[in-house]
Amino acid sequence: MNRSWKNYYWSKENKCFTDGKNKLLGANKWFKKYIPEFDIVKISSIVAKKSGKTSEEVREEWEDKKNFAIKRGNACHDYIKAKIRGSSYWKDDYLSYYKDVIDDKLKEYQKKGFIPFLVEDNISAYGILSKPDLVLYHPESDTYLIIDWKFVDRFKSSNSFQSLHPPFSFLASCHHGKYLAVGELYSLILAKEYNIDESKINSVVINFSCEEKTYDIKIRTYFLRNIVKREVRKYLHKEFQNYKPEQLPSV
Repeated sequence: MNRSWKNYYWSKENKCFTDGKNKLLGANKWFKKYIPEFDIVKISSIVAKKSGKTSEEVREEWEDKKNFAIKRGNACHDYIKAKIRGSSYWKDDYLSYYKDVIDDKLKEYQKKGFIPFLVEDNISAYGILSKPDLVLYHPESDTYLIIDWKFVDRFKSSNSFQSLHPPFSFLASCHHGKYLAVGELYSLILAKEYNIDESKINSVVINFSCEEKTYDIKIRTYFLRNIVKREVRKYLHKEFQNYKPEQLPSV
């Protein structure tokens, strides 16, 4: 399958990916402007009062959890990538309790007839660069599935108090709203670069949450209903029209 997007590369001089003319902004950074800023001072103060801790202690706990989550997520992503590419590489033994459930999930898609199409490969269109965790192809139905692996112990699927910024204000500002909207962004970039009919691409978020004491891992798959997915894609296309990538400094 041929790509429609011209070649892009990493520019050491400008410290960015570029198509030779424009700086290519990462998908998550591009979408960040639609996500309300988290007021860490205000929220940590509220949590501190409820828990009897200081705001500084609460923020330190959050930082420790974030650092562990990043390390855990990176280890699991590395394993998934190695597994699909034919290796059983697993560098963090203390996280090995994820291995079996990850293997089972990959086998589940294999049994359904999916085969790997992209594994953490860069794709770009509209001046935006993205790297989906995994793109699967289903030859029988000629469809594609973008999978975004997440390892959030408390995955929030709703937020009654805050939504994303317009034009995506019909989505809640939570894990569910943010991650699935970005998944649709990946879908449109994939369709553009590989000349794929957008209707043949779906995206899901698969989250692995783990109980700290029992190490019992629960897996849940999240996706947007078709009517919501159509709205997200419609507004993404409108936003693409207004987006002007930053040009490289003239030589």
